[in-house]
Amino acid sequence: MTVLPVSETPRQRPADCWLSCQHLLAVPVLILLILILSGCQSQLESTVDKPADDPPDDPLKVIVVDDPKLAQAITQQWKARAATKIKVSQITSAELLKSQSLETDLIIYPSAQLGPLVERQLVLPLQKYLAQSNTKHNQGLLPTQRRAEVYWGADLYAASFGSPQLVLYYRRDIFAGLKLQPPETWADYQQLLATLNDRENVAPYLADEQSSWQATAEPLGAGWAAQTLLARAAGYVRHPNQYSALFDYLSLEPLISGPPFVRALEELQQATSGIAADRFVATPDDTRQLFYSGGTAMALSWPSLVASTQTESPAGDAVSTGWALLPGSREIYNASDATWENLPQQESAHVPLLAISGRLGSVSRNSSHPQWATESLLHLTSAKWSASISRHSPHTTLFRNNHLSDPLRWLDSGTSAAAAGQFAETFRQASTPSRILFCLRIPGRARYLAALDQAVFQTLRKESSATDALTEVSEQWEVITEELGREQQARAYRQSLGLEP
Repeated sequence: MTVLPVSETPRQRPADCWLSCQHLLAVPVLILLILILSGCQSQLESTVDKPADDPPDDPLKVIVVDDPKLAQAITQQWKARAATKIKVSQITSAELLKSQSLETDLIIYPSAQLGPLVERQLVLPLQKYLAQSNTKHNQGLLPTQRRAEVYWGADLYAASFGSPQLVLYYRRDIFAGLKLQPPETWADYQQLLATLNDRENVAPYLADEQSSWQATAEPLGAGWAAQTLLARAAGYVRHPNQYSALFDYLSLEPLISGPPFVRALEELQQATSGIAADRFVATPDDTRQLFYSGGTAMALSWPSLVASTQTESPAGDAVSTGWALLPGSREIYNASDATWENLPQQESAHVPLLAISGRLGSVSRNSSHPQWATESLLHLTSAKWSASISRHSPHTTLFRNNHLSDPLRWLDSGTSAAAAGQFAETFRQASTPSRILFCLRIPGRARYLAALDQAVFQTLRKESSATDALTEVSEQWEVITEELGREQQARAYRQSLGLEP
């Protein structure tokens, strides 16, 4: 296993703000002087930035993957704001994965699918199509939306429509009454469970003595159990000076059976030990619904005004809602030395798990007008347009600074203005981390996560120990990697981390 200590940012990306104005201004001036002195007028013409393409007569073609509400919002806003026509089509993720080409200008898709799209050469890098006048587009983006999920390797391939993170919902009334604080770490969280599982402690806050109750609700259904485990493990495994997390970044040896993941799974088992397996909550929408129905004191979810299963009571009716960063850890695992270390005090314990939902937009390699398509994508995700589009999707969230100034448009029905301000500050903190963990953005993601789902289920049902279950996952991941091609998968994994292949 190769786990090399390195700096957190491996190399300066070509555009932390997509383009650097000073750099762009300096290079053309130098080239211009050289060409004038040499008399090479034809070369001069080829080096000067050309103006953006005039809008073509054809409509802008857009394919939206697994998000009818987002497709509808894009159609409505384009027709209301743009002078050109638009044609929006919809496909499923399964159809996207089978596609050999994309006959469209723009493709809008789940965040985790960026890697497979790039690896199959279906989308274009955006740098060459970003006009200097569009550099301001990045200025209002939250850091995670500017630097993380939109890159593959060192190249910018996408614009974000918003990417949710799991946050901790908690009952302000219960926490205040019992003199509790939101947990900073998973160790704090585990300690809270004993207090909050005691019905005598929470009796004043229950509808009646017969009300069902559990201290917390975490998404543990198919497709979510693995991601919940990774969210819990993120703070343990993301060492500030190491690249490798789920895999060794050079050999692609699985690290999923290592101490950070075993600890996280054992803690998850402890947290759910008092809940019958048939009562596990399936999705973030379901955990939020249980929270608002008064059935739990904490929940792992994120706010959404238009979630597909939004049937919960208005937020202000039954409970007093607070939000906090998802717990993290002040202990981190150093895989190089196989030891646990204390996190430096200046480092936040919180490590967000990214690419669990969200939507990105990219320019199709088959676009006849890539310059125009790029500029259209920037319009759709701009400060002026984006809130009217992205907030209609159950898979997106706030992603610009101006969204933080008006968060109610994105939050659960009935959220008060004071609570909305508290969420905006929480999400601002969540969007400026020094460490992140991606929830697998490489080909075969669904197969890797399905195997991890089963390990979580087996452990929570006490059919296997955490160590044995994760050892089996490691073996299954090796089989998947060999079938897909170790060299190709290792190359993709490095790029998913922002590294050169």
